[in-house]
Amino acid sequence: MILKVNETETITVTVSPSNATDKRVTFSSSDNNIATIDENGKVTALAGGKATITVTSVADNSKKATVNVVVGDILIPATFADDPTLGTI
Repeated sequence: MILKVNETETITVTVSPSNATDKRVTFSSSDNNIATIDENGKVTALAGGKATITVTSVADNSKKATVNVVVGDILIPATFADDPTLGTI
């Protein structure tokens, strides 16, 4: 996930199997100075840098997923110099 400072984005979580009895999860950020996350999965970018958001199952805390967040003050798409048809990175 790439965000500018002050942008937000919500992480969508899908718990498997679909018939799991407890689908609750918790969210945490590796660096709350860079990006925070609320109980609904809304990520808020605060300052330039990198943070990892971890989603943990309440039913089994060994079940986790992570999302890497990169926050920049100004993000500019870079075009492949040798072949602009390849898109941007």
